[in-house]
Amino acid sequence: AVGVKAPGGLILRTDTEGSVVQAFAGGIRNSYDLFFNADGDLFFHESDMETDDGTPWARPTQVFHALAGAEFGWRS
Repeated sequence: AVGVKAPGGLILRTDTEGSVVQAFAGGIRNSYDLFFNADGDLFFHESDMETDDGTPWARPTQVFHALAGAEFGWRS
């Protein structure tokens, strides 16, 4: 990820034709799944580096609620 600048990984929002594309949320590092609940709220599953397992800096996998304009902080 050398040289990756803010906002890092993004969730993009678009219209059905793909003619309008907007950044919805940023700072996402290693997202594997995106899903919506019954109310239409967006969530995603974020994973850490598997090679970090067992180290003091390893982070557990997490589920985040993605709100419009959210910044999740990932930087290279």
